[in-house]
Amino acid sequence: MTDLPSPPRNKQGALIAATTVLLVAGAFAAAALGIRVPAALSQGWGLVILLAVSPVLEEWLLRAGLHEALIQRFPASSSGWRSPVTAGVALVFGTLHALAQWNPFGLLTAAPAWLIGLCYSRQRSLLAAMCLHALANAALLAAMRLMPLH
Repeated sequence: MTDLPSPPRNKQGALIAATTVLLVAGAFAAAALGIRVPAALSQGWGLVILLAVSPVLEEWLLRAGLHEALIQRFPASSSGWRSPVTAGVALVFGTLHALAQWNPFGLLTAAPAWLIGLCYSRQRSLLAAMCLHALANAALLAAMRLMPLH
């Protein structure tokens, strides 16, 4: 693993806080536009998958796997908000969600995946990425319940 300089702790906390606000705001915006989680994932065991299994598995495979491999291969292109590595992994996230859901709206998951990737590329914390992913899923569920479709 290449040692990239870590930002000071207060900047890391600010980045996580800003990402949290943007993820929650984005979830409410998505719900307001009518974007919904499949019904099977909004109750029972589907909730466990959506809030625990999916964030852990997806972040482990794509963040610790693909993102980390690309950081190792292209270290000069791996940090900052314009990072092609972060953007590329986010597009893979979006594409996989669109294919899994058979719905082009799945591509919109590239936006929160980019935010989570930005945090990951700065902090290199897989746990933080998993927690942010679970938060994004939970925020969308909460927004769906607070803004039902008519």
